[in-house]
Amino acid sequence: MKFNCLMSGLLIVFCGVSQAQSTPLFSQSVSQIKHALISDSLSKETIDDAFKRVKRIRKSGRDIANEASKEVGVYGYLEQYLPKIVTDDLVVATRLYYKNNLPLLKALEKKYQVQPRFLVALWGVNNKLARESYGYDALSILTSLKHSKGDAVALEEIASVIKLNASKQLGDIALTSNWQGTLGLLKMKPSQLLNNAQDHDNDGKVDIWNSQADAFASIAQYLKSNGWNYEQTWGRQVKLPKSYANASLADTAFHPLSEWKKRGLRRFDDRALPSATIPAKLVAPDGSGGRVYLTYQNFELVNQLTNSVYDSIAVGYLANRIKYPAIN
Repeated sequence: MKFNCLMSGLLIVFCGVSQAQSTPLFSQSVSQIKHALISDSLSKETIDDAFKRVKRIRKSGRDIANEASKEVGVYGYLEQYLPKIVTDDLVVATRLYYKNNLPLLKALEKKYQVQPRFLVALWGVNNKLARESYGYDALSILTSLKHSKGDAVALEEIASVIKLNASKQLGDIALTSNWQGTLGLLKMKPSQLLNNAQDHDNDGKVDIWNSQADAFASIAQYLKSNGWNYEQTWGRQVKLPKSYANASLADTAFHPLSEWKKRGLRRFDDRALPSATIPAKLVAPDGSGGRVYLTYQNFELVNQLTNSVYDSIAVGYLANRIKYPAIN
């Protein structure tokens, strides 16, 4: 009996040691990250200096909600999600902001060729028009995320934070993020800001945390530089023909609107689709029983800023609500 107990105890200790060894210490993760970051554009000295202030933040990456566990109605998750995200109050607030800030928004539109309703809608969906953002050290957050989530966190984002900190374009602004490692009023990824930072208010620094002008301009520059089409919108809700097979939803390629028309798709109000050559892609996040959209290339760019097809549809939907009825 004593021998069996002893063996059981040793087994537990051995398993505990093996499990502990399989999970690297935070300091080990930091060393691996620092080594991987060394490149022609980032020296060991710059990296070492940046990581002097890095601490593990255990809250980082906390999930707000697990979409898969939410109750899904007859028409799918999106049917419940849209009215929760794009509330009547948010529509009123975004339209009022748009009306009160027309000079700024029109100036942004002229310079970047991006319809400003999408900028305001991104702010509304991403941050509820909040005038302030989270104040966690961005490098510590992203390093902590990399430690806990591994390859799910791109090394490029950590490198971008270091480059932004070393950049003079931010002035003396502290590079802070939310728990997911995104920055500023509109929650940009560090890599998105690095190559698109804009000082639209001309105060000598890019401040996407406090300056709405800089935040909007930086997002607009990102969209413009990645191919935003000012002549197009984001997409449209459509109806599928009754004969449309669920397997056909797997076709995620872009086809001309005329092709979708041939396949029997119609506008949501049951009118025929236009016989146009505009490339469009079928998006049906809840299957054929839920809302179905034909989306354009602009939608792909919005999706890069939200990382969620549900939020991207919400941005498009809110942008439509800002546009109609017209604001003068």
